[in-house]
Amino acid sequence: MSFDYSGSHATSPGTGTDRYARGASVASRHGSSGRPHYQAEVAEPAAGVVSDQDAQRRPTGSRPDLESLLSGVESCQRLLEGQWTEMVALRARVQDAEARVEKLQGIRQDLDCLRDRV
Repeated sequence: MSFDYSGSHATSPGTGTDRYARGASVASRHGSSGRPHYQAEVAEPAAGVVSDQDAQRRPTGSRPDLESLLSGVESCQRLLEGQWTEMVALRARVQDAEARVEKLQGIRQDLDCLRDRV
């Protein structure tokens, strides 16, 4: 049996459906290759985000352009969705690795039993 990092079972109770497997299928639909990719770009402030200096130069009472704020929020959402997809794919890989470790531990126990008999 495997666990996710929150301490709950990886298999949804009563369904037998594996959350990681479901996530991996979502990741594959979104084009994830199963490898983590890291963004090496320099982070830039989202559109509509102003520095303290910009805020001080702006006359009091003026508002940022709502469309640029919305654009910034949408950009952040896309970034988060991409990171979520990668996280789901990585969880599936962790579960696969856990299953292999359990199998190898079983093989080791079998070999230990055979060695003790000899």
